[in-house]
Amino acid sequence: MSFVKIQPPMDEGDVRPISSTPCLFKVLEDFTVTWLIDDAKGKIDPDQSGCLKGTSTTNSNIQTSLNSVASWSHSNWMKPNDKKGKEMRLCFLKEPINLPHLKIDDQQLELVTSHKVLGLVIQNNLKWNNHIEYIVTKASKRLQILRLLRRGSVEINDLITTYIALIRSLLEYSCVVWHHALPSYLLQELERIQKRALKIIVPAYSHSEALQFLNERRSELCVKTLEKISEEGLLIKHLPMTRQRMHHYQGRCANKYTSTKCRTERLRRSFFSKM
Repeated sequence: MSFVKIQPPMDEGDVRPISSTPCLFKVLEDFTVTWLIDDAKGKIDPDQSGCLKGTSTTNSNIQTSLNSVASWSHSNWMKPNDKKGKEMRLCFLKEPINLPHLKIDDQQLELVTSHKVLGLVIQNNLKWNNHIEYIVTKASKRLQILRLLRRGSVEINDLITTYIALIRSLLEYSCVVWHHALPSYLLQELERIQKRALKIIVPAYSHSEALQFLNERRSELCVKTLEKISEEGLLIKHLPMTRQRMHHYQGRCANKYTSTKCRTERLRRSFFSKM
């Protein structure tokens, strides 16, 4: 959601102050995040993603929070942009709950099935087909850069550097979020982009001889991320208990953490459960 600044009425001779819009945006962002977190507390079961603790899903405070956001923005001479605000519902019940549409300033927000947030295309079914299609399409267009550089007799090392900077970085963006949830056919689509790039750069070499497979690189990045979280960070509370804290026996299991009980395949393929 974005906001449009409204100029307050000013008398002649008044001196216009320096714009504080960036600061107000940051304050409003903090307020919105706090409201959403408070609304979700006590409703989400931390052991099972998406499971509610016996509370009615129809008693949502999101509309109240939106009204507070609109009231705060008007009092600070800003106007919420309802055209950029979207509503996406995540529900995995057999019979979806009939909820009223969210509104801001009496304008109904558009109900969507997917939306891009911080470069990630999130779907209401928590699958990643749209996101993979988005980055594959974008990466395919960038392959033309390699073709033009190849025709210009650019050295192979420079071509590989260009591929890593412009294409592979796109294919690995936020991969720890979606890597373990991808089926095999989506993994092959990502790997196909690297094969096409290597045919342009080094057509005489095979895929395994030129560069490391993307699937292997993403797995290593996930392991490194988990190690950083276990050392320090705010996400350490989401890690399962270590086996040393559970008991003092020397078992044969090589896994450092206890296994997370998952009732759904969706939770089992998530980052913390899979790792």
